[in-house]
Amino acid sequence: MKLASSTLLGMALVAPGILVAQSTPASIPLDSVSIGASIRARTDSGARISGTFAGSGAESLFVSASNCYECIHRYALSSIRELELGRHGTAGEQTAHVFADAGWGVLIGLGAGAIAGAAAAEHAVKQPNCGEFCGLAWLAVPYFAAIGGGAGLVVGAVVGIGTRERYWLRVELPISPH
Repeated sequence: MKLASSTLLGMALVAPGILVAQSTPASIPLDSVSIGASIRARTDSGARISGTFAGSGAESLFVSASNCYECIHRYALSSIRELELGRHGTAGEQTAHVFADAGWGVLIGLGAGAIAGAAAAEHAVKQPNCGEFCGLAWLAVPYFAAIGGGAGLVVGAVVGIGTRERYWLRVELPISPH
C-alpha cells in the first residue's frame, strides 16, 4: 500500500508539469499594440506608469489612466525605459490550462479515491462478521479511485475553464535619435 501511495503522489507532482509547458512569447513592436490594451511602463526616472494604451506618435506615448478613461497623459518615448502589454491567455493557452487542471484533478481524485477505498476496505476486513468474501473488500480501492478520478477530472476542467492567466509581453520601443 505504501508503494502505491508513493507512486500516486509522485505522479501527482510530476504529470501536470509534463502536460503543460508554457513558452514565453517574444516581444512585439509598438505599432502592433491595440488602442484600449492594458499597458505598464517604467521611465528613466524610475516612475511606474500603468493604464490603457491610447496611441503613440513619432516621439510620444499616450496613456489613459486606469481610473479615468478621459484623462490621457502624454509621455516622451525617449523617457520610457520599459513598456509591457498585458495579455490574457489565448485560446490555445486556455486549452492547455484546461488539460493541465483536469490532469491535476484526475491525479488528486485518484489519490483521494484510492485512500478512501483503502480505508473502507480496511474497515470492512476488521469487522467480526467478515466471511469468505472478505478479501473482495479490497476491490473498493480501484472503485473509489475511479470515482475520485472522474470527479477530479470534471472539477479540474471546470477550474481550468474558469481561470485565465494574465501575462506581460515586452513591447519594443523605437530607437530615438540622441
